[in-house]
Amino acid sequence: MQPRSRAVIIGVNADEPAIEGVAPLRHAVDDATAIHRTLTDPEIGTFDPVDVELLIGATATTRAVKSALRRVAREGQRGDTLLVYFAGHGILDPLNQQGDPYLVTADLALEELELDPDAGLRMGFLQRDVFGMSDASGVLLLDCCHAGASIAGAGMRGAAPAGSADHTLLATVLALLRDPSRNTHQALVACPRDAAARESDAAGHGLFTAVLLDGLNGGADQDAVTLELLSDYVNRQKLEQQPGRHLFGFGTSAVLTRPSLRRPARRLRSDDAPEPPMVDRTPVAGRFGRSSAGPAGGDGQPGRTMGDTAFLRPTNPIASFPLPNPLDGRSRHILRILDDLFNDRSRAPGDGTAAALGTLQRALSADAVFATRVLAHGELVLHASSSRADAEARLTSPAVRTLLHSARLDRRGALGYAAAEDLGRAGERGEGERGDGGRCSLVVPLSNDGSAEFDALVLHRLPDTYALDLGEAMASMVRAFVDTANEGNVALAELGVLNHLRLRYGRLPIDVYDRAFELFVQQLAEVRMVFEPMVKLGRHPLNLGIIGWEALARLGDVEGRAPAALFETAAVWGDRFVIELDSVLADRAIERYVRAWRASGLRNAMAPLSVNVSPRSIWSDAYIEQLIASMERNGLDEGGLTLELSEKEPIVLIGNDLRVDDSADAFQAFRARLEALARAHHVAFAIDDFGAGHASLDRLSMLDVSHVKIDRAILHHTDADVELRFVLALAERRGIMDKVIVEGVDEQSPLSLKQLWDIGVRRIQGYITERGTDRLDYLKDETTERLAALVRGEDA
Repeated sequence: MQPRSRAVIIGVNADEPAIEGVAPLRHAVDDATAIHRTLTDPEIGTFDPVDVELLIGATATTRAVKSALRRVAREGQRGDTLLVYFAGHGILDPLNQQGDPYLVTADLALEELELDPDAGLRMGFLQRDVFGMSDASGVLLLDCCHAGASIAGAGMRGAAPAGSADHTLLATVLALLRDPSRNTHQALVACPRDAAARESDAAGHGLFTAVLLDGLNGGADQDAVTLELLSDYVNRQKLEQQPGRHLFGFGTSAVLTRPSLRRPARRLRSDDAPEPPMVDRTPVAGRFGRSSAGPAGGDGQPGRTMGDTAFLRPTNPIASFPLPNPLDGRSRHILRILDDLFNDRSRAPGDGTAAALGTLQRALSADAVFATRVLAHGELVLHASSSRADAEARLTSPAVRTLLHSARLDRRGALGYAAAEDLGRAGERGEGERGDGGRCSLVVPLSNDGSAEFDALVLHRLPDTYALDLGEAMASMVRAFVDTANEGNVALAELGVLNHLRLRYGRLPIDVYDRAFELFVQQLAEVRMVFEPMVKLGRHPLNLGIIGWEALARLGDVEGRAPAALFETAAVWGDRFVIELDSVLADRAIERYVRAWRASGLRNAMAPLSVNVSPRSIWSDAYIEQLIASMERNGLDEGGLTLELSEKEPIVLIGNDLRVDDSADAFQAFRARLEALARAHHVAFAIDDFGAGHASLDRLSMLDVSHVKIDRAILHHTDADVELRFVLALAERRGIMDKVIVEGVDEQSPLSLKQLWDIGVRRIQGYITERGTDRLDYLKDETTERLAALVRGEDA
């Protein structure tokens, strides 16, 4: 019997079910219809129309969809292909937002879900009851919010039994690889579990589906388009918002289309590419929670198969065009707004919201800016204004009231609402004034969680060049600026706005990226290093002493705060920022430590210096080269440096690079890297923040470390003594019990020094010894006497 390709294609615009908080979609039905037309196209499609069921609009009820899916799953034979495509809304479980999301069918009713969770179409139904029971190879395409949840678990034949410790996607991967005769199961979805799919009016489709259609019609390959090639094509488009890496395939998958069989048609030109407005396909508000369309994990792009498929090479590729980043071409506006917002010398840093509103008015050439509270029945309460004289009149202007009313009724979670007032009235401003169009008003909700009341920022009559051309990015910047109003450092406040844009949009224009890096480097130059001692405990003062020092970064003077904003910025922007941060702080720590030691008059051998480092910097040859050069330049002896690897960051490996999750292969490669560095440069390594992050026990068992620092948070756990005994027992088995250091010990620690001593703790670090300092010295006599008395359980 010849293999058959079957498909169930579903599209629901969500205007049939009346579900509070779920906005109607415009293109989901068109998406499904276009996918059906392409797959069954008599020239290029490989699916027979009799084997494809199309359920759109009101026909796509829960019962009809489930019945169609079960029917084709039951009928599928080994060697067949079963394709499922869905376009529409994905929503979270109203009673369990961490649970299995639902695909919104035409008759979905929330009140029924609360009584009968199976009254809707769960994504888990696709895993367990369709692909999980079919003998056919599965292909899943989802263009909806929360789509990544569809592959969060295994749910396919070959996986470990449900409830077992190995019931994970990795277990499915291993089972399939062990049995190559099994069919393939693949999925390519629009976004990760906690993100949103998007629509484009200009394209007439969801963004993800628009790219799928281009790929199926020849963009992915001219000869034969498989899901692997289609995934590669989607990956190259660098969509915003980006789909996650959600393609897992094994073996050779079926051909979906054969574009080379189509008769010649007009070639696409690069200037055919629209620059469409982007609309989130996001069922925000109320019981569902907000879907964030922020950057995905890793590099944020869709992935390709993990299998060994022989990829077909295009021999006659058609012309194609990239889908643009919605902020491309807008960097001039973004940078000009940043200049005006943060070069306003009339506002001192930290002046608060009222001053920030005045800065917004001047920087954006608005008539007025004010913050208001919208009450349940539409009443407005003015909180603050840049121009109090006529604020009430401006607040009640028709355009503003319309915008606030829209924001109150619209539960899609839009970032802002704009109303054009006099478009096209160019030249009404004087020479030198900005804006070449009309004026508009902008409302930015500051809190919009689906409740009847919310706070909003109103920008009254500003140049439409900003609000209409820049779009939702304008609203993002305004909201972020208000959030940073109390930041005492102007550069850090500007970084806060840029961080917000990065989190919201992922890839930003290169000159905006460069602006963020320049600010980051400038602020790094302001960081100073202090040193906190690591102390060996004892019951007698003579047995106490300093065994090493940790370098800590501070803003301002010695008593200043840690540069948390810089750490956050590095995490948001990625490798270049992280490696720059680690390189600069390590070099500064080594230089200041050697200088402080020489000035101290300490006569014994230099105690080891500990410096924090991200695991990803260890993979960077540039970081290692700068580190060794700094040691040699400053005269830090071999064996004098320990790099503390934070437990809060994963150790992961893809190819020869570091990215997403801990794995055995990553650990082995990482361990080999550490051993090579230790041999070549006599650098020691330690585990920092133990118990607060990734795979603690694996790191303790697999990495050869000089010491282990237990995170201060464990001291405040209910069973802190039990956890500490467990870690010490593991350390004793590895022969490193005397290398365990408990961090963050101070006068407020729930466990006393005597309790820690009785448990077996012999090394501590924290304010109970001495605070960080830029000078090095022995422990004072009164300090050793006080600590020894506390260890004995006596009042100090």
